[in-house]
Amino acid sequence: MRKIIRILQAALSGDAMKYVVRHRKFLLFLFVIALIYIGNGLVFALEDNKHRKLEKMSQKYKTEYYIKLSKFSKLSRYSNLPKLLKKHGLEELKVTEQPKKLKND
Repeated sequence: MRKIIRILQAALSGDAMKYVVRHRKFLLFLFVIALIYIGNGLVFALEDNKHRKLEKMSQKYKTEYYIKLSKFSKLSRYSNLPKLLKKHGLEELKVTEQPKKLKND
């Protein structure tokens, strides 16, 4: 606490330049630390924005996947297959006879 009071007294009395010259290494160190702190905050903000964009894209692709999966499951039901085959000129094979048992003699 006494140091803070001495620093304020020196700044108010006009001896601030002597204080700055005397402690220039420490003040340079504090300045470098402040720059690193600010830079780290900017890098974090940029990475956070990238992360959010990727999450949005992931969610978009996830919903698109579920929509396509739903459409595919509707198309691939057995009841829809004859309709799809008729479009290509194929017909469903209809068995009129009962299957026969083979006998081993």
